[in-house]
Amino acid sequence: MSRPGPIHRLLVGPDEYPFVTLERRARALAPPGVRVIHFGMGDPREETPGFIRDTLRGAVPAVSSYPAAVGRPELRAACAGWLTRRFGVTLDPERHLLPANGTKEAVFLLALAVVERGQDRSTIVIPTPAYPVYEAGARSYWHTHDGPLVLLIEQGRGRYQLKGQPIREFGPNEPIVLPANVPHWHGASA
Repeated sequence: MSRPGPIHRLLVGPDEYPFVTLERRARALAPPGVRVIHFGMGDPREETPGFIRDTLRGAVPAVSSYPAAVGRPELRAACAGWLTRRFGVTLDPERHLLPANGTKEAVFLLALAVVERGQDRSTIVIPTPAYPVYEAGARSYWHTHDGPLVLLIEQGRGRYQLKGQPIREFGPNEPIVLPANVPHWHGASA
């Protein structure tokens, strides 16, 4: 098993990232010399078919550069076509599709894509249980409000952080008043 690298404090929060916890526990519990088989993260375990590897090798130019952030128009058009065939939806590849380097990147950046800064309603609700990256993405969405904001939840736990202060947690019947024009993030889980 590989040793996890340093993780930025913004992504760690009050709870350790679940996959880091599982990796640490697996290392501690596995007898020396025993190979651990993971069933948790969904990484491919099967060999990639040769024709796919050959096609990828043949498509890589001798010199390449980073792709455009919006991806290639041909890729977005192909994705829109697949979504139409598979789900019967019609999407404009120029407005509705943005390729990502994987689900984790897309989920992490989702808050930035769907919540506009300065909107009156900029609370991000995270389902629980959930993929751990949702909360990290929400925590990275620092924003402000023109006036004070009252946070109140009916069940579960809420979290918020004012810039430069520790993450705070609160529960039902514990209203929190966030001051105007102070960068912060907030979210809740059921």
